[in-house]
Amino acid sequence: MKAEAQGFSYLKRDRRYDIPFFQRGYVWNQDNWEEFYDSIIESIRASKTAFLGSIIIKDSGRKEWDKSIYSIIDGQQRLTTISLFIKAFFDEKIQVGDTFYQEYLSTLFIHESRSSPNKQLKIHHSKLDKDEFEKCINSHYTDNYLTSNNTSKIFLCYKYFRERLKSLDAKSSSMIMELILDTESELYKTFVVIEIDSKENEQKIFDTVNSSGVKLTSADIIKNAIFEKMMSDSNKQQEVIDFYNETWAATFIKDSLTVKYWERETISGRIKRERIEVLLHSVAVIKQIYDPQLHKIEDLPDQYKEYISKKDYHNLLNLVKDICNFAKLYRDKFVDFDDDLGHAFSLEQREEVFHRILDSFDTSTFDPYILYLYYEHQHKKISDTELNTLLRKLEKYVARTLICGSDNKKNFNKNNSDLINPNSGTTLDSLLQRSDINDIEFKNSLKNIKNNQYGRILLYMIELNRLKNGQGMAGTSTIQFTFSLEHIMPQSYLTNWNLSVIPLDRRDQNGDLLSEELLNEYRQKAIYEIGNMTLLKQKLNSTISNESFEIKKKGKGKKPGINAYPQLSICTEITSEIDWNEDKIERRTNELASEILTFW
Repeated sequence: MKAEAQGFSYLKRDRRYDIPFFQRGYVWNQDNWEEFYDSIIESIRASKTAFLGSIIIKDSGRKEWDKSIYSIIDGQQRLTTISLFIKAFFDEKIQVGDTFYQEYLSTLFIHESRSSPNKQLKIHHSKLDKDEFEKCINSHYTDNYLTSNNTSKIFLCYKYFRERLKSLDAKSSSMIMELILDTESELYKTFVVIEIDSKENEQKIFDTVNSSGVKLTSADIIKNAIFEKMMSDSNKQQEVIDFYNETWAATFIKDSLTVKYWERETISGRIKRERIEVLLHSVAVIKQIYDPQLHKIEDLPDQYKEYISKKDYHNLLNLVKDICNFAKLYRDKFVDFDDDLGHAFSLEQREEVFHRILDSFDTSTFDPYILYLYYEHQHKKISDTELNTLLRKLEKYVARTLICGSDNKKNFNKNNSDLINPNSGTTLDSLLQRSDINDIEFKNSLKNIKNNQYGRILLYMIELNRLKNGQGMAGTSTIQFTFSLEHIMPQSYLTNWNLSVIPLDRRDQNGDLLSEELLNEYRQKAIYEIGNMTLLKQKLNSTISNESFEIKKKGKGKKPGINAYPQLSICTEITSEIDWNEDKIERRTNELASEILTFW
């Protein structure tokens, strides 16, 4: 890339700058215009350089009238404002016949040739502001027009500058003229232009330059690549615009709620991604545009670009239709639990429970496969029963792999791709045959649940299954996923649950009592067995949580115990006990393990 300090006269170069057709519109407001204007005036009066930021442009590889066309990757707000400022200055201060008038025109217009009267704007705006921007730059605004009720930000920006420039003194006006037209003086180089060629990764450069700014999303790059290619492959621009409005715009930016939905970030591990990027990633995996085994997530835009470059107009129409169809399936089927944290479930809502459980396991790796299943179901390639069976098998596979701590978690991306690819030979049944997640390994893992969220999920699923069988919490048919995990024998056990308070009889093969050190190790392990855990509607006060079994049940003073809260069946089976120790923990772990194996 090439980075250079430039001034307003940079616009005099004989080239065109396109704002990608589907970028956001002009959004600067009066605070931005005021800062821009004051920065310029204060700097020229003090003979200092005003720094207005950076602009990133990319060679599109296209030409018109033998003039190169560049895409504005970052800085459209700035360049639009500069153009409106120049226009306002000349309309306010310069007459058509003045010496500098033709030079002024060269900052805003590009001509077909030196002798041709045919001209077009240097900056081609996106559809959102195209009409108003062209109207403003092409017209000579009269005082009557300036008093109109036009609410376009393009017009309001122009009007703001006209009003500020009215009272500008002659000396300052002369210096602004130099600022606009001077190509040599370092004083007037007010921004940095970064030019990149058509092969460069604009997202990486954008993110480096704007590390504290707004991220140029993968979705923006992919969307622009699709529709720019469609525009270049068709001479029916309005047809493309109409198609965009009917498909992409209607799906992703129909209203503020829709925009909010698709812009919401989802977290998988340590990676944050907007929901629209998760969708586009899923579509790319399904269509084999992107291979998770070969590519990194930051490669997604480039993989789409490569795919798009090989497709004709008709193929791109179908690609957009497919993306929008997948988006509707995603929004219909992938439940947004962030908006309904108190939602109550029963196993009659098995599909919603599936999404609740996978969401709780904090993995979106299988989203492409799940979306693929919904697509197959929508097109009658799998039945309702087959869909439900496959979702439950996937849930079981994810649960067993994560709870067992299997290294195969690293292969989830490969598993996902293989399940989608009919030629891979991989099925959920074959994945569930892995020896490291068999019944024995799974039951053993239930004796060492260090992840509290996994404990919550296990106990929640047990209670749901009991509800289905009429054995769960009395008086309810549904339960929320809002309970806190409580270790009955507390993790901080040495004060009220130590060996002198609650003796432990464990012996070696010779019948001798184990050493105190080994007995403590035994107790510590028992704390993390699923049998020592329950769910509570509200987390206990830490002092109560570490108290004796009796106080934990009844509370102490004004601090309530377990009995004060509505109780699930997995809780009442504990509080009905008189005491609590390793023997009861082990017995309950085996009982719960048998229940868990009925659904996982």
